[in-house]
Amino acid sequence: MAKIFISHASEDKEDVALPLAELLRRRGLEMWLDQWELALGDGLRRSIEQVLSQASFGVAILIPAYSRKVWPMRELGGLFSMETLKRKMILPILHNLHHGEIGHRWPMLIERISLYTHS
Repeated sequence: MAKIFISHASEDKEDVALPLAELLRRRGLEMWLDQWELALGDGLRRSIEQVLSQASFGVAILIPAYSRKVWPMRELGGLFSMETLKRKMILPILHNLHHGEIGHRWPMLIERISLYTHS
């Protein structure tokens, strides 16, 4: 079964990341969301690296604040490093962003087809 990693900024957790993860989990997909998987005392970097190495895909929920956050940008970098010509890893979702804004914040994602939330 595909394991899906959700990369998000804390500002979009309640409105986008959690509802998306719950919806996909109800449809039978194996999801990784930090609040479900991390426990007190866990090493954040090691936990994220472990799940990224096992993930089939990474959903990156992109909001204006995402590019200013350390951990989401590290997660996105990890997803980029795992991509090859034959293996697509990053599935972008734009929340409170338009496609034209991607080029200013994430130029390497400009050619990607993205999903949009309704906010």
